[in-house]
Amino acid sequence: MLTVQQAVFTVESLISKVQQQKQLIHQLVQENEHLRHEIKQLRKENEQLKYRVQELEARTKKNSSNSHLPPSSDRFHTHSSRKPSGNKPGGQEGHQGTTLRQVEHPHHRIVHRVHTCQGCGASLREVKPFKVDIRQVFDVPPVTIEVAQHEREVKSCPHCRCVQQAEFPPHVTNHVQKQVCASRGNSHGCMSRAHRNIRTWLLTFLAERKRPMTSGFFRDIKGR
Repeated sequence: MLTVQQAVFTVESLISKVQQQKQLIHQLVQENEHLRHEIKQLRKENEQLKYRVQELEARTKKNSSNSHLPPSSDRFHTHSSRKPSGNKPGGQEGHQGTTLRQVEHPHHRIVHRVHTCQGCGASLREVKPFKVDIRQVFDVPPVTIEVAQHEREVKSCPHCRCVQQAEFPPHVTNHVQKQVCASRGNSHGCMSRAHRNIRTWLLTFLAERKRPMTSGFFRDIKGR
């Protein structure tokens, strides 16, 4: 049998141990919260660093040949394996220059109509245009060149004699031009990245060999 004094001592010892355990638990909880916060901060910094690395990698891959950057910004220059010819840059003497010309039979016709007179608000749907302005956009499809002819109606209002004309799309700016990257209608749009890369390669290939890019060249590729 324990004496009263021994029992009191045992209880006090247990109470002391419980207090110590409580303090230890409280300390561990605080440390755990601190570690959780620290991990959260490290994860956030890690994501920021990942994004920064991707941004820097993308920036180092850009040069004057694959972006709008000027050649002076290129860090590493690739040297051509071709030997210098001694000729001046650009077209040589006697070289026959070529330019785009409108074709008689385009592949597509996109008519931009005038529906309303901006002068008096009258309807011009039944009025025939007295003139049609034509601009053609040359594009390079996967195999053959297609020409989309944009026709802008020009009408004279029979009521107030105001001359009204439709608007060409913003990307159609010249009488003859190459397709850059703009929508031409329901099923026509920007060329795919692979198509653009192929076209760039062909242009470079032909330029180096001083061969014109003609429809016959594409027929040769098709085997027709």
